[in-house]
Amino acid sequence: MSEKRYVGAGKFVWHELATSDVDRAVEYYGSLFKWSFKDVYRGGSGMYRSFGADGVDFGGFVTLDPGRDKQSRWLPYVTVENVDQGVSDTEKLDGAVIAGASDVPGFGRCAVVQDPTGAAIALHAGGDPLEELHQGPPRPGSIIWNDLVCRDPQAAGKFYCGIFGWQLFTMDLEAQGTYYLLRRGDVNEAGILLKPEAAEGASSWLPYVAVEDLDVSCVEVAHYGGAIHVPPSDLHGAGRFAVTGDPMGGIIALFQPRG
Repeated sequence: MSEKRYVGAGKFVWHELATSDVDRAVEYYGSLFKWSFKDVYRGGSGMYRSFGADGVDFGGFVTLDPGRDKQSRWLPYVTVENVDQGVSDTEKLDGAVIAGASDVPGFGRCAVVQDPTGAAIALHAGGDPLEELHQGPPRPGSIIWNDLVCRDPQAAGKFYCGIFGWQLFTMDLEAQGTYYLLRRGDVNEAGILLKPEAAEGASSWLPYVAVEDLDVSCVEVAHYGGAIHVPPSDLHGAGRFAVTGDPMGGIIALFQPRG
């Protein structure tokens, strides 16, 4: 029997991809990660395509809004004690509100906000208050980590600590510079990377998906029409990773843990 504990604020609980072609995304990610999909009715929002594995849903696909988004992007959902308070705190912490608090049938109360560096993130309340403490290596196909890639890590860190109650720590990675670690109590929850000056695009969140064999998965990325943006590389002794793009331009990282 697995152990569980109270979630509270600051846990990633959902990942949503806004994409120009939902059906193509289903084909691509279903082939690559063996995710399963189903359509869920969400009231005035209509039908919603959720995805998951082993009978547990942990994300969804929506059609890209061309008036708001220029390219496919991932939107993580993070728990807060009170969404309306989180919206209020966003404005006090120099963020911006993209979509105000609203109730989503069968899902909970949500809002979408933007941090001071321009990255979007969703606030969520009303889900299962308990989290399962998984033992052993991560399950292949599960989303196991999130990095924020932005041009002002300290400003972003201050914002997220204020919104989610995270604590910000720094790690010296020598030639690779400083890595900013966001912790939820005794749990490492996310990281922040400095976006290179030459890199194009706005600040954004980068999810990491666990895979069994990184090299095989990268071959499959190309076979299914995706792209490799960062080839397989060592991740500070923890394992190996690669940064990939789906056929519509959505960016996601693959991670193979060490051993």
